[in-house]
Amino acid sequence: MTWSERQRPAVLLLAHLLPWPLHGGGQMKSFHALRALATRYDVTLLSFVRRPSEAYDLGPLPDLCPGGIRTVPLPRHRGRDAWHLLRTLGGSDSVVIARDFSPAMHAAVAEVTALRPYAVVHADHLPMAQYLPPGGAASPRLLLDAHNVEHLLWRRMALAEGGSHLLRRFAGHDWPRLRAFEADAVRRADRTLAVSDADADAFRALVPEAADRIAVTPIGVDTDYFRPAPVGLDAESELLTFGTLYWPPNVEGLRWFCAEVLPRLRAARPDASLTVVGAKPNREARELAAVPGVRLVPDAPDVRPFAAGGPVFVAPLRSGGGVRVKILCALAMGIPVVTTTVGAEGIGVESGVHLLIADTADAFAEAVLRLRSDRALASRLGGNGRAFVERHHSPAAAGAALLAAYDSLLGAAAGGRAAA
Repeated sequence: MTWSERQRPAVLLLAHLLPWPLHGGGQMKSFHALRALATRYDVTLLSFVRRPSEAYDLGPLPDLCPGGIRTVPLPRHRGRDAWHLLRTLGGSDSVVIARDFSPAMHAAVAEVTALRPYAVVHADHLPMAQYLPPGGAASPRLLLDAHNVEHLLWRRMALAEGGSHLLRRFAGHDWPRLRAFEADAVRRADRTLAVSDADADAFRALVPEAADRIAVTPIGVDTDYFRPAPVGLDAESELLTFGTLYWPPNVEGLRWFCAEVLPRLRAARPDASLTVVGAKPNREARELAAVPGVRLVPDAPDVRPFAAGGPVFVAPLRSGGGVRVKILCALAMGIPVVTTTVGAEGIGVESGVHLLIADTADAFAEAVLRLRSDRALASRLGGNGRAFVERHHSPAAAGAALLAAYDSLLGAAAGGRAAA
């Protein structure tokens, strides 16, 4: 029996991170993609886990994956990264890709694909592209779900001012190698999914011959879960940010904010304070707790309580790429947002309509103070931001775009596989 003869075509989803619990933006994106696919496809999930204990809490995943769930441990630590850096110094391999090489994952993919035919093998995030099976007329369609344009993200980190000198050196070494791998992955894939028009244009510039195989599928945010919170009078000077606190662009941006922006705010309003909520803070992030006016809340199970009281959400990003899910979550909760041009990149928002954009320390502080003093502006931006996410980034909107991309890939009208 071929997959086209089954009632529900089978999809093999290769996940870089187990999409549950939803600790970060990448997991949220993957989870909502999985939930959309589960409405039409028989999904099998193969996922890396950083620790075996992660596989003990699968939450709703078993119901979404009737084809089964299999996890492969892949520890991540600085020693492993350093070993791969030394191993690749004399060659052309990217450390970002090599550090996620796993013979066990290769074996799992081979075993699973031998057991049944799949319509699509879906690589969720660029490092999983190395596990896509060989293409060909009799093979599944190969899909790359790109969370970012990775080589541009690392190139930006290499050029970023401030932050870790070692990280900049590492990024400068790796981004050209990563670009070569990324170009090959886009070239191999039958379809590449980008999270924004800007990312899609970057992929088309990178691999012009694949231009007609690139589609845009926006990131979905659970707008029922992230709802506007009541606004009170007890947090007039409260600023809020959240996100994964081991991801270098997040930490570098917060360090810049605490060193350059927060002192300006406290000079104008001595009671100004910042609450930083995030998962797995690294050493640099933990050090921020010593900054006057900063409160660090690590590994909180729910960020929503911190949105009460009418805070201003700050996303002082100066590097990175893709679409920042934390900004979408803040907008969905109706919180007025101040971010940078880099932070707003790819979302499609307009400064002064949905949020405020400021790129220098003086401008960023001025924007925050403006929202603290102008409640009408804060309320208008919060309402516009919520409406924007409902319209463009709800699970329904994101899921519809993903299923349309699958329809195009597989040939929905014929109910079968598109010609290679």
